[in-house]
Amino acid sequence: MLDVPTVTDRVAQATVKAYLEPEVEPLFHEDSYGYRPSKSAHDALAVTRKRCWTS
Repeated sequence: MLDVPTVTDRVAQATVKAYLEPEVEPLFHEDSYGYRPSKSAHDALAVTRKRCWTS
């Protein structure tokens, strides 16, 4: 059976995210891109390309 998140589940997830994200975000390394706000895989690739060509 496929479990599709209900509205209640999504509200609970959003609440936990809103509570925890400001607490743990400063602990991450600046080069950490996975599942971070305002950072994407495209950003990671851009930084990698820049570092490869300037090193």
